[in-house]
Formats: sequence, structure tokens, C-alpha cells
Amino acid sequence: MINYEELDKIIAVSKYREQAKKNLMINFPTLTEGEVDTALDIILSNAYTKRECILHNNYTEETAETDVAGISNYIYEKTPIMVANGCLFKQYTKELTPMYKLITSFTDNRSKFKKEMFKYEKGTEKFNKYNMLQMLAKRDNNALYGVIGNYSSALYNLYVATGITRTGRALISHAITFFESFFTNNVKFHSIDEAITFINRVDSEKSIYPSALVLDKDIEVEDVFYKIMNTFDRDYFDDEAINKAMNIVWSLLINLSQETLNKLFYKNNALQFCDNKYMKDYIVLTLSKLDEAFVDPNHPPEIIKDNLDHMFEVLKEWCYMRYIVVDKIDRSATMKRDISIITDTDSTMPCFNGWYTFVLRDVLGPIDKSGIKLMNLPEVEPVMEEDRVYNFGTGEIETKMINVATSSNKEPLRFSIINILSYIAGRLLREHFDLVARLLREHFDLVAENYNTKSEFKECLIAMKNEFLFGRALLTGGKKNYASKQELQEGNLVPSNKMLDVKGLPINKSTLKAKTRDALKDILFKKILNVEEVDQMDVLKSLARVEYDIRKSIESGEKEYYKPAQIKSYANYDNPMRIQGIKGALVYNALRDEGTEAIDLTIRNAIDIIKVTINNSTLLPLMDSDPELYEKIKKFLDENQNDYKGEITSISIPIDAEVPKWILKFVDYNDIINDNLKNFPLESIGITKFEKDKVNYTNVIKF
Repeated sequence: MINYEELDKIIAVSKYREQAKKNLMINFPTLTEGEVDTALDIILSNAYTKRECILHNNYTEETAETDVAGISNYIYEKTPIMVANGCLFKQYTKELTPMYKLITSFTDNRSKFKKEMFKYEKGTEKFNKYNMLQMLAKRDNNALYGVIGNYSSALYNLYVATGITRTGRALISHAITFFESFFTNNVKFHSIDEAITFINRVDSEKSIYPSALVLDKDIEVEDVFYKIMNTFDRDYFDDEAINKAMNIVWSLLINLSQETLNKLFYKNNALQFCDNKYMKDYIVLTLSKLDEAFVDPNHPPEIIKDNLDHMFEVLKEWCYMRYIVVDKIDRSATMKRDISIITDTDSTMPCFNGWYTFVLRDVLGPIDKSGIKLMNLPEVEPVMEEDRVYNFGTGEIETKMINVATSSNKEPLRFSIINILSYIAGRLLREHFDLVARLLREHFDLVAENYNTKSEFKECLIAMKNEFLFGRALLTGGKKNYASKQELQEGNLVPSNKMLDVKGLPINKSTLKAKTRDALKDILFKKILNVEEVDQMDVLKSLARVEYDIRKSIESGEKEYYKPAQIKSYANYDNPMRIQGIKGALVYNALRDEGTEAIDLTIRNAIDIIKVTINNSTLLPLMDSDPELYEKIKKFLDENQNDYKGEITSISIPIDAEVPKWILKFVDYNDIINDNLKNFPLESIGITKFEKDKVNYTNVIKF
């Protein structure tokens, strides 16, 4: 057991003791200060365990033995720069390193190219040129990371490379946990200590905008209690622990001021806070000043900037919790998210639909709308287009006219409502990462405080910006597997023909036939992402139309949906009969029509592979209609029983040859259609597929 004096030399323990003493005096008012000190001495000395650790400098290959307490004291007193994998670096000096200068040259070039890129419409030659240049600058920077992680490089350092990777994950996790906390209180308490820390931090905050100014009414202590208890993650507490927490939380709350109780209720509760008249009036005032859509949250119009900054300050005080979750990486990977639904390698995409609905219904719904220009815009002319769908009743294709316009008179208001919140949330995030901290730097500045990266000598190179606004996104069960309708990119309207963005979905793979790929993406955009409500039956009719077109194309002798392949000479394979193209070529050569050229299996060949089903059962109709062909196929199967096992499943034909008409009788239409349609994300729109690799239309629809 460590003695009490040695324990107090550990700075982290000393600070913990200070806060614990304050809480215990509140919970046990009959105890004297000395009795609490004695109790803490016993508790801390019993709980403390010395943990040995080793510091390793892999540049100089020096090591030093110490313990966790010594390391924590060193970090507190010397403030080395820390990264997320545990690496420590010396603090910055005035003289910047060559590596820093190289990195900033790439980032500066990228910013210059992106600025030039957005002068042109997306998809144009000039846009593509500068997009390529900015991507090259990005990859140049990424290549530096690759060099550091390459053992053959002079710059190789495993600790630095893993530190970069882990820090990238940590930064995205900061953003995810921020969004989940700020909007829906979705980052739960995993310990009683977290709840007590939350209460103490809120109680210690200064008040600039008092309750009398911003709230409609005070919050009852019981409501605050219920809110805090609902923040406990029940997976981490049994009934006994919850009862214990309830007693502790209640004893703390009843000794707090009404101002603190109000703030405890609204911290991490932004949407409910905005339901107060003060915030509603500011939202209406902001929207009423706009003559046109607010499209770029990174650069808001000057006419509303003061309003936005004021709302930011109020929300920062009342709703933002200045606290970083220690296990943020694990939590963001495993928690059930409410806001950050889509996350990529270097980005997270929060869903602001709840905010938009709240403003539209609860803020703008009851008021006189004549003073808000964006709510009184003229209707947008529809863009009508002929749509072909399959009629399940008649078995034929029918046409109808549909509106495929990608915007309406509602978009300017929607963009503006969403970007009001995007500006506020984005500013909190950017300030979290701003290491200079010249202004009131909050959430991202807190990262700097925790990692000791604040410096007067350099600017922060980490940027967190609002890049895209999605009108709608379709999600699947796969990681990085979604499709979206991109409406804005860094404040620029995305052209209609460039709005569809598909990430990871199999319907976008190059192995799928181009015609099918285009047809499925067209259905995805026009019938799912670009409509207010998805009509599941209409989607099925459109998919059935694609099926119909594939079947008709094959029946007419076209080769568009067959699988192209290259086969080497027969002798080049160790086991040629395991190669589908070779087996199919032998079938073609044996059964080809008179006067047609055989496939020369002594050379390389380009072929089309046709999936067929030829066996004793499917051959029976030929006995009467074409007995000669029947005998030829039967003989081939009998003579090649060992290789074909009584069934031909594919036939290879030369790439420039026509499909023999007799083959069409045996084409496996269903298999070819399944190959083309099976990966359309039907489950994501609530339609059940009973077999993963087959298309089946059912009346089982999830609502």
C-alpha cells in the first residue's frame, strides 16, 4: 500500500481528491472535512496500484523505465505533444521543420486548385482539370504518410505512422461523439464518475445568457433528474448500481441553483432548447433577412452573420458540453447513432432532418409566413420525362410521364434552415481543432488542451469543413456502402446529372454490364433518391422492365448481356477443364453449325460466355423438333461424361460471331437476369428478398 504523502505527489490523484472531496461534502453533510480527508486517504491508497511502463525512443533506440504516475506527472508538467496511439513528441519551436513546410505547400496548392475548380460547373472540362490537380495535391500529402510507414524509406518510423492512423480515427471520433452529444444526448454515461463530472462541469460554468433571457420557464429538479438518469447506459449498470447512482445524483441536484439545473437539462439537448421562444424568434429573424438561399455554411451572408454568431454563442453556453469522451474511438465504432449515420475514412455525415422538420413544423408552422421571402417563391416548372415500366397484369411494357426535376421552390428554404445549424455546428467543430486559439475556441480547442498541441509558432493543419449537403441518402448494411443525392458541394449547386453519388454498391461495379449499370442507377436516382416518398411497387415495376429488356435482348440474338472473357491456349493451363471458357469452347466446337469456324484453342481467344442449361431433361423437346441436334448433343454428353457430368452449363462463342439460334432454346435467362439485377438494394427500401443471390418479386413488403 502506498503512503498518503506519496499518493498526493501524483498530480492526477491530487486533482481527483480535490473534486471527490467537494462531492462527498455535499453527499455527507454531517461529516467533518477531516473525516472526509481520512476516508479519501484510505479509499485512494487501497485503490491505487503502481503500473510499470517503459518509454522507448525509436529514433535513438533509448529506453527509460518509469510508471504510469510518473508519466502522468511528466505530461502535466512538461506538456509534450501527445498523439492518439500514445506517442509523445517535443513541443514546437519557432523554427518550423522541413516536413511541416512540405506538408503546408501541398495543402496550400490543394486549396488554390479547389478554389479555381468551383469557378466552373461540376463535370465540365475545366472543373475536371482542377479537380484532378487538387486530388493530386491531396495524394502527395497522403504519400508522405505512406513513406513514413514504409520500412525501406529513410523517413520510416512505425510509431509515427501508427500515430497518424490512430489520430485520424480519433479526430473523426471527436466529431461523431460531438454530434451525438450536442443534438440528442446520445453519448451515454458508462460510469457514475462520468455523471458526477458532467454535473460538476456544468455547475462551474459562467453564465452569460441567463435563464430569464433565453428560457420560457425554469426546469423542475425532477425533470433534470430523469434526464440525467436516462443518460446512463443500462448495459453498464445493474439494478444495484443504478439505485446507487440515483441516490448520488439526487443528492447533488437538490443542492444546486436553479440556473445550474436549467443548464443541466439543456446540455446536450440542442433541439429541445431551440423550442424556447427566444431561439425560435432568432431563427425566424434570420430566415426573414434572406432574399436568396443560404448555400455555403463555411461563408454565410453578411446580412445574417451577426444573428448566426449570436445563436452560436447562446447554444455554446446552454447546449454544448465542453468535455471529451476518453474512449471516443471505441464508442463511435460501437454505439447506436442517431445523427452521424454515415461515416467514411475522413468524414462523418450528420443527419439534420430532425432539425429541418422541427423548424418547418414548430417554428415556421404557426407564424405569418408573408415576411419570409424563401417561403413565397414561385413554383418551379416540372421536367417531364417518359417512363417505361412493366405491367405485371398484362406482361407488357407501358409508358407514363413522370416529373424528374431535381429541385423545387422548397430547396432555398431547406438549404437555409439546414445551413443555419451547419454553420453553428461547423464552427464548434472547427474551433475544436483550431490550435492557435486566438478567439473563443471551444470544442476543437479542447482537443489541443488534451493533446498539448496548442502553439504560438504554427497554425493547425486540421480542417473540418461542411463539404456536401445530401438531399437524401440510401443506406445498406455494408460499411461504406451507400448512395446519395448531392445537392450542394462547398456552397456550390451540383448539376442535376452529377447529383447521384454511389459508394461501394455492387450496381456501380465495372463487372456489371454498362447498360444494366446505367439502368439501375437511373432507377436508384429517379425512383428512390429524387422523390419525396418511395413507391416500392413502382421500383419493382422498373426493375421488372429491366428484366424484360434483358430477356428480349437475348431472345433477339443480341450479345450485350453475356460475359466477355479472354482464354489462353489450351496447353497454357495445368487443368484446362477447370476453366469455364475452355469447357464452353469445346462445347461450341463440337456442336457448332455447319460452315462456322471453330475456336482455335492453340492461341489466345476473345469469347462471350453464355450460361445455358442443357441436360437430359431440357433436351427432351429436341427429340421431335430437331432430332439431329438432339443426337449430336446427347453423343457429346455421353462421350464427355467425366468432364461435364451429364450437363452443359455454359457455351463459349467467338466474340465476333453471331449466337446460333439453337442455343437460345437453352439460355439460362433467370441466371443471366439474376447476375444483372441481384445486387439492387431492395432491402434498403423495405422489400424482402428471400434469397441473397436471386431476384424474386413478392408481396412481402416492410413498412
